[in-house]
Amino acid sequence: MKYGSGNSARELRHEIMTQKLQIQSYSYQDRQSVVPVLMYTVTHSGGWICERRTLSPMTVEFSVEIELRGILDLYAGIIGAGLEMTRSGHKQLTEMCMYRRHPRLVD
Repeated sequence: MKYGSGNSARELRHEIMTQKLQIQSYSYQDRQSVVPVLMYTVTHSGGWICERRTLSPMTVEFSVEIELRGILDLYAGIIGAGLEMTRSGHKQLTEMCMYRRHPRLVD
């Protein structure tokens, strides 16, 4: 994550905490077994499913809001549900987990 020098620490924290992540993943398991586990994971990590769309018989899209303190639980739950994430998905979630653990890195 790269930030300009003109922003205050408060603005940077707000930017990090409200950013939209687009994480793509796939599964070799049947959608009917993965989706309920994923929904359970989101809600039990402190998140909310804002929107769910079925794009095709093999593709489902979720729009999720989650507090920063639940990001590690969400990350673990996605992996535990049997989803394979792209490299960029892993990178984005890792950055959010690092920020959660070390919020003063931005100051």
